[in-house]
Amino acid sequence: MELVFLISFSLLIASINMWKRHPCHPIPLYIITWSTVIGLWALDSVFSIFEYVTPSAETWTVLGIAHISFILGSFTATMVYNTCARSDKSKYLDGDNLIGKPKISLGLAYGLFLLSFLGYIAFFAKLINVVNFSGSLVSAYRDWNYQVSYGELSLFGGIVGRLYVLPSFAIPYNVYLLTVFPTYKKQLLFISIIEVLFMFSPRRAPLIQTIVVVFFIILLKNRKKIKISWKTITTSIGCLFFFPYTQSLLNKSVESGLVGGIKSIYLYITGNIPAIELQLQNSVPTYGDLVFNVPFKILHKLGVISNEPDLSIPFVSLPVPFNTIPYNYYLIRDFGIVGSTIAIWIIAFVITCLYYKVRASNSFSILYNYSLVLMAIVFSFRENVLITYDAWYYMLLSVIVWIISKRYYYTFFIKSKEV
Repeated sequence: MELVFLISFSLLIASINMWKRHPCHPIPLYIITWSTVIGLWALDSVFSIFEYVTPSAETWTVLGIAHISFILGSFTATMVYNTCARSDKSKYLDGDNLIGKPKISLGLAYGLFLLSFLGYIAFFAKLINVVNFSGSLVSAYRDWNYQVSYGELSLFGGIVGRLYVLPSFAIPYNVYLLTVFPTYKKQLLFISIIEVLFMFSPRRAPLIQTIVVVFFIILLKNRKKIKISWKTITTSIGCLFFFPYTQSLLNKSVESGLVGGIKSIYLYITGNIPAIELQLQNSVPTYGDLVFNVPFKILHKLGVISNEPDLSIPFVSLPVPFNTIPYNYYLIRDFGIVGSTIAIWIIAFVITCLYYKVRASNSFSILYNYSLVLMAIVFSFRENVLITYDAWYYMLLSVIVWIISKRYYYTFFIKSKEV
């Protein structure tokens, strides 16, 4: 396992250097994510942190094929782009620079804020009815977590539920507008801060994922390389310490105290490798139900089909209870090993084509969707973000923004140039 750690660490360093030359390209981000996860997982056998179940050769083959397929798909798209760009470079550098007029764009931001506010009011009304606030704040917070995960709040959906999750889309849109129309800085910052407060919940993943999307939008919009500063370091450390603290509040920490919280972070990142070993042993074919669960759920709501797809993952013992899984698990259940390999190759190819489109674009819709994809790569070790209902919903909203921007076009950007 020491060898696995060294190989993962070497790949991490190499991919970071690749990132510096090609910021936001899918390949270095994918390798950075998975070399970090596998490298940290290898430490378990060295220090006996959790004494995970050792994955079989079959499991490593499944993961390895997925990684190779993704890298080959992305590499193929890169080669195709470079070949085509040599013959007619200007054609492939012309990007989509659509942005709505200032007042229209600000009106959209206010509209999203108002809808988010209505969604939060409806959610809060439900919250105070089902959560017991008569005791301490800690007990109420834990009850809130239970209700969101397994109780009545877990069923909070419909149109009002769509409004409640709007801040995850509205905040990136506000940040984008900040980079385009700095004169509206105060208004956009004000509504963004309130929308962040709307996202306060025991379910921390939506807020964390929104922050990651915002990070990539800023990086893509400014076309700047990542600069590590003391502010960046201290903020990251603060976030890492916040996670263990909330784990303890929710009784999710594997042990008490700060050490237990840190071990929870380790479990969060590395537990998915032994988990897929156990989940694949009991999985049954689903024939597209998981990957295409969103249209199937819509058909179920319309009464066209009787069965509603279920993306929930059963708990397995690592030996601690655990129920998240790498992104390729859903593809394997739907399409088998061969089908999932082809699907991952196609997905990586399309993502990389989008990367080259983004390099020449200032359109929010394109920047947002690619940032959403990059966030999905970052979290690919524990879920498949792109097949979720929320992801499809946000992509649909980005298309609506694009349509409005096309109708009320603001001539602000000159012709794009390659970066």
